[in-house]
Amino acid sequence: MHSRVLSFLFLILVTVLALPLAAVSAWAQEATPVAEEETGGLPPGVSLVELPQLTPFALPEEPGAVRVFWLIMEPNAVIPAHDHPFSEFAVMTSGTAMFLTESGPPAQTIRGASAETGEPAEAGGPGVELTAEAGDTAIFPSGNRSDTRAGPEGATMLILEIVTAEDDATPAA
Repeated sequence: MHSRVLSFLFLILVTVLALPLAAVSAWAQEATPVAEEETGGLPPGVSLVELPQLTPFALPEEPGAVRVFWLIMEPNAVIPAHDHPFSEFAVMTSGTAMFLTESGPPAQTIRGASAETGEPAEAGGPGVELTAEAGDTAIFPSGNRSDTRAGPEGATMLILEIVTAEDDATPAA
């Protein structure tokens, strides 16, 4: 059971980290066709591009669930500093958001264009602000305390939160 849950979480994580590839779809369409054996057996018209590796952080040993949220922030909206009791992956779908880690493990950002540029993931420890735009993914390890601020155009992001079995209460609306 434990290995099935971890396999499921790994599949979700790979899917979330692959979502920023939508931002580089034009790049993929312009790419020269490659022989099937060079693409790992993927069919024509399908690309899988590995993004930079994250700085390792601990995931729960006994995950209970993956919760999925849409976070929609109006222009210049602010979520004050708050604790992240669980690891979160925030995939930016539109706008811009800034994250300032106050304490705990550093947040990280993977740029959607990093598949093309090879740019490594950015880490933002205490006092370091990260900015994420559409196509980027921000990662908040369990124990991170940070704020979130929308840019002048607002921000929308898909959030996946890995929740442990003993602490899987649904947040208040």
